[in-house]
Amino acid sequence: AMFHPGVRVRHGPRFRGGGARGVDPWLLVVLFQAFQRFQAMERKPPVTIGLIVACAVAFVVPEQVGAIFGARTVDAACLQPYSVVLKAELMRLLSCSWFHGDEISLAYNASSLLWKGYQLETRMGSETFAMVTVMLSVLSSACAVITAGVLSLAFQNHDALYACTYGLSPLLFALKVVLYNDPDAGDARGNVSFFGLVDVPKRWAALAEMGLLHLMHPSLAMLNVHAGGALAGFTYVHRHRILRQLARFSATAARAAEGTGAAPRPPPRQPQPQPQPRGQEREMPPQQPPQQQQHYDDATLRRRAAAAAAARAERFTR
Repeated sequence: AMFHPGVRVRHGPRFRGGGARGVDPWLLVVLFQAFQRFQAMERKPPVTIGLIVACAVAFVVPEQVGAIFGARTVDAACLQPYSVVLKAELMRLLSCSWFHGDEISLAYNASSLLWKGYQLETRMGSETFAMVTVMLSVLSSACAVITAGVLSLAFQNHDALYACTYGLSPLLFALKVVLYNDPDAGDARGNVSFFGLVDVPKRWAALAEMGLLHLMHPSLAMLNVHAGGALAGFTYVHRHRILRQLARFSATAARAAEGTGAAPRPPPRQPQPQPQPRGQEREMPPQQPPQQQQHYDDATLRRRAAAAAAARAERFTR
């Protein structure tokens, strides 16, 4: 695999495009490789090709394409976390992916997008792939804004906040994570070879490439946008689990909010007697039948009294 940062970082004046320079040999190698990949495709992916053409047009006429996004200059369309957060220039989250700083960045990103887009678009379908691409493009930029704040606090370096970055690299990292981790879109089995020297499991290929690029081209701003793309990819892969957790959290918060209202609480339930285990029931003493009470009328009582008196008189006469 070939590596190139694929993103242009600007701290100074507006960038105007390629310029009149000699042809870079590396550019010829990348273009030849992309041409070979394109010829080997059985089915040409229309959405992927359209994205590549859009990036090429944005590189040739950047001011005209920037006007579509409401940007007067190309730098007004780049991703700058400071402007996104404090100036609310949210259009940068989408526009930054389609501009490139030089020919080699455009050629490398186009070649990488052609390979990843062909596989994902074939499995997802053109319509689904188009929606996923736009969503990952915005989500990658949003995650890069968040990671810029985290990196500035962790390293006390604010370059990532004020840097102006262009390019498809964040989107490409997101697509690589989806391709190698989402079972519905790609295949996570096997390894990926880096320069034919090191084999890395596919699921960690994006993170390994991000670390290798940072070693080859140390830049906090570039590390930030690459990390944002990888984070967006993992967010998409685990979207169902994240949505379930959010739904569970919202239900818990709703129950807690209802518990703080003025409605009276129901009385506590009385503890129910625990049933005795089978075979250990206590034997209850047999109940005694109630004593029968005899009721007599007055005539019967007089006869019995007379009989008792006669019996006493007879004993006395004897």
